[in-house]
Amino acid sequence: ELNKEGLDRIIDYTVLMASVIDSAKELTPAQKAVFSTGKMRIQMNLNESILKVNSDFKFKSYEDLQMLLSGGGNMSAIGNLMKKVMDNKEEKGEAEPDSPKDPDLDKIGTAYDIVVKNGSIVKTFNKEKYDQVMSGEEMSQMKSLGGAGMEVLYTTVIKLPRPATSPESAIVKLSADKKTVTIRYNYLDIFETPEKLTYTITY
Repeated sequence: ELNKEGLDRIIDYTVLMASVIDSAKELTPAQKAVFSTGKMRIQMNLNESILKVNSDFKFKSYEDLQMLLSGGGNMSAIGNLMKKVMDNKEEKGEAEPDSPKDPDLDKIGTAYDIVVKNGSIVKTFNKEKYDQVMSGEEMSQMKSLGGAGMEVLYTTVIKLPRPATSPESAIVKLSADKKTVTIRYNYLDIFETPEKLTYTITY
């Protein structure tokens, strides 16, 4: 399908979110204010099985950071923006063809509750939300990818105002000065061990 859309070429470019954010009808004004501060670099090379998306957002409050970490449809909207930029359909005036519904990774992210406040960042597993998300038929496709050995590696780096006091864990690593936290995991682990993707960071 990617070949048909002409995406089999090598892609490497950076987009300033402020230049495309007005097209995101799904976002509220508050969400647009946060996401417009960011930039996103997309690298894709199908011949080498590479797809990397690196996003960098600035935030001014604990509420902003909580919004960025929580997802809840926000990153789906950004993903839709990136697709528009890549295929340039808006400029061509072409209509989007109907396509099968894709499993929504961002929807899976809503199975976790994230609370950010002065001194702590906590991500906890919400089984009720998880069961609701997993009841969707489209999730079976994503679960099969994990069984086939595929990985969707997800890394979040947060710079803290003070050194972290919480210990490292399987998915949380600290810098030498403990002011930079790196959270890294395989997103597909959510289908077998969802509790593994939780963390508590205190500082």
